[in-house]
Amino acid sequence: NDDTHLPVTDRVSSRVLTLPMYPHMDVDELEYIASSVREFFED
Repeated sequence: NDDTHLPVTDRVSSRVLTLPMYPHMDVDELEYIASSVREFFED
């Protein structure tokens, strides 16, 4: 339903950064995520 009103969810989702993570992530994936986040906040 597109008419659902979820004010708390809307507020939290606009302030929270969720990083991808799962048990079998390799170092290359972790480095990519870290560098992407770093680049975003430096701009």
